[in-house]
Amino acid sequence: MNDHAKSRLLFEQARQTVEQTIPANPGDASRPALLGQIYAGLGLKTEAVREGERAVELLPESKDALDGPAMTLVLEEVAHPLASI
Repeated sequence: MNDHAKSRLLFEQARQTVEQTIPANPGDASRPALLGQIYAGLGLKTEAVREGERAVELLPESKDALDGPAMTLVLEEVAHPLASI
């Protein structure tokens, strides 16, 4: 716990992996949603929000009542993260 250097390294590794999968799966909303969460973990809020918005665009609640709200929640989480407790 509290190993910020290791956390950053792991987020960077995850970022590279997920970024590589997006071109092969351009319609999969879960990938930009995950990438947005990774960017948020790296402190890249602008990029995190952009990916969260992309996830909502790909899978809006109006098209999918089950998974659409999950994309909206990801956007909310990356746009307005809770303060650390």
